[in-house]
Amino acid sequence: CVGAVFGFCFTDDVVIEGCGLYGCGTMGVEAWNCENMLVHKTHIYDCSLGAAGIYECYNVRFDSCAVDDCTGYQGLFTIQQSASIAVTNTAVRNNETDYLVSANNNAQDVYFGGVQTDNCTFSTGIYDSDRMPITFDGCDFAQTNLFPEDMDTPAVLAVDGSGKALENQALMKMTLSENVNWEPKARPTLDAEKS
Repeated sequence: CVGAVFGFCFTDDVVIEGCGLYGCGTMGVEAWNCENMLVHKTHIYDCSLGAAGIYECYNVRFDSCAVDDCTGYQGLFTIQQSASIAVTNTAVRNNETDYLVSANNNAQDVYFGGVQTDNCTFSTGIYDSDRMPITFDGCDFAQTNLFPEDMDTPAVLAVDGSGKALENQALMKMTLSENVNWEPKARPTLDAEKS
């Protein structure tokens, strides 16, 4: 298998619920130019390039999922040119990747809430973002995770649920919230839509 377990392109109003996505290929879920997608109570495991790749999408949510034993060289969740993307109430365990989330190329309104990480290796840091902050709200970065000793705070800072900037030290002290709710923001005009 050379692709995602589930791959969607120009597909709207998708619900993936109660599935086990064994990643004999690259990713559990990959979406291109999709809108209104919910991945709910789904187990994503043994993927070689990460749990999800979200590209040029709007309103995608992973809720009450489990992500285990995945590897990757970017983010466990890679998000590019997308808006209103959320991972909520999800357990992330035994993964090895550069970042938990890599949100670049005009990714906007990226939200991680009620996410618990355990026994993961993030070789570069918690997150990577080149333009917009990523919101972390009630997440738990357990002491069993491995982070680089010289982990830098990215130039684009993460923020908490109220919009306050979060340095890495504050992220590490965050405590888990359960049953986090999230609503997408109004859809912005993405760079890809202008061309």
